[in-house]
Amino acid sequence: QDRAFTEPNSYVKMTASRSNYRAAGWQDADFLKPIVTLGLPYSNNMPCNHHFDRLGRVLADALTGAGAMPHTAYAPVISDGITQGADAMCYSLPSRDAIADCIELMHTGYACDA
Repeated sequence: QDRAFTEPNSYVKMTASRSNYRAAGWQDADFLKPIVTLGLPYSNNMPCNHHFDRLGRVLADALTGAGAMPHTAYAPVISDGITQGADAMCYSLPSRDAIADCIELMHTGYACDA
């Protein structure tokens, strides 16, 4: 039997999954490019990371220009400066694990290459 029909992540079996990428604007040639995850801990109201969205777009454009398909993985972020001295401070350090977990989930869940 043809491997395209029997392998778990074969081109044929993943047709429905790929349709989502096509809806996002992917073309045939894009499926041959490596998918690169951009992990962006982002919040629009903290000076330490409010620029990550803009920076992410610059990096995504650079990756596209280099022949890759960027995959942006936004993650929650807790500011030490805002939570300092407040009950919310107990969330600051654990949020580091959540950031890493969110990026790992997005990277692995979308089968990114790098």
